[in-house]
Amino acid sequence: MSMPAEFARHQRTVICWPARPEIYGSRLVEAQTAHAALANTISGYEPVTMIANHKDLSEARKACAENIDVVALEIDDAWFRDSGPNYIIENNELVATCWVFNGWGEKFRPFDKDATIA
Repeated sequence: MSMPAEFARHQRTVICWPARPEIYGSRLVEAQTAHAALANTISGYEPVTMIANHKDLSEARKACAENIDVVALEIDDAWFRDSGPNYIIENNELVATCWVFNGWGEKFRPFDKDATIA
């Protein structure tokens, strides 16, 4: 069993739409614009999935290029690098691991929606 390096070839990039005004304050729209710009740039090179809360789905779809898969999944915020699954190679197959995300020791609440992603 091994874990691919972060710089290893991969099949897709997954990004989450920023969702919590209490984290971004007056800069929430700026954060959303930056996430869309990142997704749009990456989508020129590989497939991209943008995860957004149901209430943000329309806004995320408008901001993202047509070739980006925008999917509804209830999340607490854009922590997917930390709250999403880690991938390992086991018996020459790519496997998503399931683990417990606790908001970095319960520092950022709520995290229950993000915990369901991992």
